[in-house]
Amino acid sequence: MERRLLQLAKAGNVELLEITGIENRRRHFHELLKLKIDNLNDAGILHRMDKPEIASYYSTLVTNPEIQDAICQFELRCGGDMVASVFALVHQETFFYQVCAFNKKKFGQYSPGLLLLYLLFDWSFARGLKRFDMTIGDEAYKTDWANQTTALVVAAKAYSLRGYLLLSKRKTITAVKEFIKRTAPLHRLAQNFVQKKAA
Repeated sequence: MERRLLQLAKAGNVELLEITGIENRRRHFHELLKLKIDNLNDAGILHRMDKPEIASYYSTLVTNPEIQDAICQFELRCGGDMVASVFALVHQETFFYQVCAFNKKKFGQYSPGLLLLYLLFDWSFARGLKRFDMTIGDEAYKTDWANQTTALVVAAKAYSLRGYLLLSKRKTITAVKEFIKRTAPLHRLAQNFVQKKAA
């Protein structure tokens, strides 16, 4: 990672900025969310991040004066341009990596997300935090960088015929999604479909 940071530094001054203040945090999250939606659409990933209730939820969260001490928002910048950005929470000696986005068009060659994570690890552990929770997802870097994983399970039980039918539908959809993710040609086809739908 140090080598990638040095390569990035050739393009301009590199800095990790912490976003503070309620209004700054609100503005920052609005920009972060727009970029996150672009990242997901460009990757052909089905998502709900563009739903108004998502923006409303996070806007309420980042402007809540009672939890400002738990909120962490950062931007990795190079030459004044945003490289990567994150919204996170700190609670009980744990850094929770929540919503992140990257300027892939301009800085994709430097692995902006991994650089941001690397700097956030340093930031967290320099402040005495004991854990860094990369949250859910099956991204390859999590396997490489984690020293502990937790299996996630979904428990559901049907108590009526209608419930049984809904549960069966949910299980089928989940199984099909997992099969598509594990089958490279189908995964590419699904991503192309989502990208065309988003365009």
